[in-house]
Amino acid sequence: MTEKENFSSQVWGGRMESEPSMMNVYFCAGRDPFPKPAADELLIPYDIWLNKVHCLMLHKQKIISRADASAILFALDEIAQQYRAGEFHVDKDKEDVHISIESRVAELAGEKAAGQLHTGRSRNDQAAADCRLYARDRLLEFYSRLLKLVETLLNTAAQHFKTPMPGFTHYQPAAITTFGHLLLSHAQAFKRDLTRLGMTYEQWNTSPLGAAAGFGTSWNLDREYTARLLGFTAVQENSLDCISTRWEFETQIALNICLFMNHLSTLAQDIIILSMQPRPMIRIDDTHVTGSSIMPQKRNPDFAEVTRAKAAFCHGIAMTLLSLSKGALSGYNRDSQWTKYAMIDLFDEVRWAPIVFTEVLASLKVNKDEMRARCTEDFITAVDIADYIAQEKNIPFRAAYKAVSEAILDSESASKKKGNCREISLDALNRRLMKLGRINPKLRKSEWALLSAAGAPQRLIERKKHIGAPAPEAAAKNHQTLQKNLRTKQIWYSHKVKQQEAVHKLLQEEIAKVIKK
Repeated sequence: MTEKENFSSQVWGGRMESEPSMMNVYFCAGRDPFPKPAADELLIPYDIWLNKVHCLMLHKQKIISRADASAILFALDEIAQQYRAGEFHVDKDKEDVHISIESRVAELAGEKAAGQLHTGRSRNDQAAADCRLYARDRLLEFYSRLLKLVETLLNTAAQHFKTPMPGFTHYQPAAITTFGHLLLSHAQAFKRDLTRLGMTYEQWNTSPLGAAAGFGTSWNLDREYTARLLGFTAVQENSLDCISTRWEFETQIALNICLFMNHLSTLAQDIIILSMQPRPMIRIDDTHVTGSSIMPQKRNPDFAEVTRAKAAFCHGIAMTLLSLSKGALSGYNRDSQWTKYAMIDLFDEVRWAPIVFTEVLASLKVNKDEMRARCTEDFITAVDIADYIAQEKNIPFRAAYKAVSEAILDSESASKKKGNCREISLDALNRRLMKLGRINPKLRKSEWALLSAAGAPQRLIERKKHIGAPAPEAAAKNHQTLQKNLRTKQIWYSHKVKQQEAVHKLLQEEIAKVIKK
C-alpha cells in the first residue's frame, strides 16, 4: 500500500490495508447520519398497487363504469411514474398516503371518477393491506439474505471439521470441539429462524382488503379477486378480525426477528471473543473492522457490538407492539397506527445484518495454529480423560471425575510455577486412580499419548461420534442435513418470488382488459 492509499474516507483509515466495506460502516453508524423517511412514503407503491386492484374489482362488479375505471387507472399509472421520478410525495396536509393519492387521482382523472375509488372501502382495511404488503416484501427480502448467511456458514464450516478449538462454558475453556462444529451450531439456529419466518409468511399471506371499517359493507365486493391480484393466498375472512388484529402480524414478525437477533448476537459475541488480543484465534478482515479516533492501533469489531444493541432494540419493538394491542376494544383504534412505525423501524434496524455477517464470515481468517495450541492448555482435556477412564477401566464416571479433579489440584500444587500449570500430570493422575482400590486402574503411557494435552486434539475429537457431536463424520452428517434443509428453503423462497412475479403479470393483464380501446 502506498503512502496515499490510506483510505482517508475514515479518520482511522491509515491503520487498515483494505478499504472499509461501506455497508459495514453504514450498518455501524445506524441512524446517526441518516434521516428516516416519513412512514407513509414507504407505502406509496403499495397503496398505488392496492388502488389499482380495488378499482379493477369495482369495475368487474359493475359498481363503476369502464370509463371511470380507465381514468382512475391512467391516473394511478401517472402517479407511479411521478413517484419513481421522485416527484410525488405524501402531502402532510392530506394526513396520510391514502388521501394524498386519492386527491392526486382527482386532479388527474376528475372528481367524478376519483370520488368512486373509495367505494366499499375504509382507510382501516386499506392501511392494514398496505402494511401487510410492505411487511411481506421486507420479510421475503430478509429471508433471502438469511438464506445466504446460512449458506456461507455451511460452506465455511465444511472447511473446518478437522480444525480443533476450545469450547467454552461460563466464558472459560471447557472441552475440545472444532470450529466447524461451532459454525454448524449457528447454522442450525438460523435454520429454525427461517422456518419461523416462512410459517409466519404462510399464515399471514391473507387479504384484509374488503373488510371496510371492520363491519363489512353493502357493496357487492369480490374479496377473493382482490386477494388474488395482491398476491395473497386467501381472504382473511372475518371483517372485524381483519381490523382488530392490526398488530398481530407485525408482532409475530417482530418476535421471529427477536429470536434471530438473539442468535445473531451470540454469533457476534463468539466472533468478539475469538478475535480478542493478545492471542486471537480468528482475524476479522480489515474491511469489517473500524478504528479509533485517538488510539491508532485499534481494530474494533463494531459490527458485532452494534448487533447486540440492535437485538435489544428489537426486543423493545416487540414489547411495544404487544403493549399497543393489549386491552383494545374490538374494532379500529387509532393506537394501531403506531404498529406501522414499529414494523418499519424493526426492518430498518435488521435488514442489513445478514449481509454484513455473510461478508464477515466469507473473509474471516482462521488461525488454526492458535486454536490447536489452546487445545493443549487449561486442563481442557479433563472431561475426555474422565470419560476414557470410566469407559476403559470400568470405573463409575463420578469416581473417575473425582480422580481427575484431584489430579488437577495435585498437578497445580506440584508445579514450580504454581497457577501456570496447564496440563494434568500422569503421575498425579495415576496416584489418584490407585486410591480407588481397583485392579490396575493406572493409565499406560501409550494411553496417555492419546489423552494428554500434548497428544493430538484431533484424536479426542474423533471419539465424539454420536449424532450432532464434533467428530468429522458426525459433523458431516449434520452438515448434510442442514444443506438439504437449506435447499428446501431456497426452493420455497424461489417459488414465492415467482408467485409475486406472476401476480404482477396478471395485474397488467387485468388492467389491459379495462383500458383497451
